[in-house]
Amino acid sequence: MVLKLPPLEFTEALTDSPEFREKLRQHENELENTSNAIKTLIKKLNEVMVANKTLSKASRSVAETLKSFKFFVVGSKQTDEERDIESSLSYMGEVLHRIEEARDALSASSETYLKKLDEFRKTTIGKAKNKKKEFDKTTQRYCALIENNMKIPTKRSDLFQEADANLLVQTKKFREETLDYVFLLQQVQERKKFDFVETVNN
Repeated sequence: MVLKLPPLEFTEALTDSPEFREKLRQHENELENTSNAIKTLIKKLNEVMVANKTLSKASRSVAETLKSFKFFVVGSKQTDEERDIESSLSYMGEVLHRIEEARDALSASSETYLKKLDEFRKTTIGKAKNKKKEFDKTTQRYCALIENNMKIPTKRSDLFQEADANLLVQTKKFREETLDYVFLLQQVQERKKFDFVETVNN
């Protein structure tokens, strides 16, 4: 199922409208959901790997038992049928042994796969989460500055001009921070398409 996210536009980021904030919230929620889904996937795959190790151990035991199985004959001579049965059991044991060798190789690649998934979650998505914290703090400071400026009496033109100049500087910083954050979110979405999907498909 494909879920659609509204695009984050740089022009919208500069206006910081309620519509932009809603789109931003949707992107942030989607990243959080992706992070949680990857964490769950890693947990489930680890459970599968543990179960595979248990299965592998049991299968190897069965393989060894089959390979070493000896048919005792009644009488002095083993029949062709008895030799075929013994040979078939030994062959089946060898096949099981090869299957377990292949499972070992698959297990090794699964561990690499899990590391890549976890690295994507921690590094790529983690970077966006950290940037969100910075962006939230910048937003709070900027909003507090605007509120404080609105409280300055108009009669105090010296304070008003100083506050206005400070507001212009802070507005520029806020916009830069917003654009950086939007750019990072766009990068994460692109990397998710390629890095994450490439890891899953390999």
